Amino acid sequence: MLRRLLPLGLALALVGCDDDDELPEDPPYSVPGQTVPADPPPPTPGQLPPGMQANSEFDPPLAVPGQDPIPEPPMPQMPPGMAGMPPGGMQPQGAPIPLAQGFQPQPLVAGGVIVAGPVDASTMGAGCIGFVGQAPSHILQLQTDFPLLRILVNSAQDTVLVVRGPDGSVRCNDDYNADVDTNPAVEGAFGPGAYQVFVGGYQSGTQGQYAIGLTEVPQIQPAQIPLAPPGGVPPGNQPMMPQ
Repeated sequence: MLRRLLPLGLALALVGCDDDDELPEDPPYSVPGQTVPADPPPPTPGQLPPGMQANSEFDPPLAVPGQDPIPEPPMPQMPPGMAGMPPGGMQPQGAPIPLAQGFQPQPLVAGGVIVAGPVDASTMGAGCIGFVGQAPSHILQLQTDFPLLRILVNSAQDTVLVVRGPDGSVRCNDDYNADVDTNPAVEGAFGPGAYQVFVGGYQSGTQGQYAIGLTEVPQIQPAQIPLAPPGGVPPGNQPMMPQ
């Protein structure tokens, strides 16, 4: 009889061991003398977990709920007299014109096309009027001091003249002989360096050709400058430097 009851009891014990639902959960592992840390609370909306910071190097910047987006840096402002000009500048209509005191022939003549806009000449210097292009019409590369250098423009249109020196100073003119014509001229002492010459129009959008003359002779007038091919110096009229 005992031999029959033993297998039955063993089977009942094994069946009882398969019922895991009735077993209690194991207590959290603890070390004597230490406290088991509690689970961290869920993060608050709009805030980062402790120890974390917003990364502003993302492109676009990382957006954090509940916080204002990181503003874009402001665009750099152009220096006075450079309004409307692209960074790095643009190329002039013709090649740079090198000049030294006593150059020949005089006047040295070059031609060009009027660019009247989009730059308002009044933003380039006090007393300047009219409109010029973003790029200079010519670059004068002066290699010596000039006690007197005259820059004269002749055109059938009403033109304006702006000359910016290597130090940023600006000289401009509208009508050199207002009682005679509407041609501009700039004259005076010039030091060595690169000078940007802008030939524009009194009215925005003025179109036409012009001739620009460079001379040290006081008697030559703008209307005496012969017309030349746009963007260049006429053949046989290349500057000759004194030996």
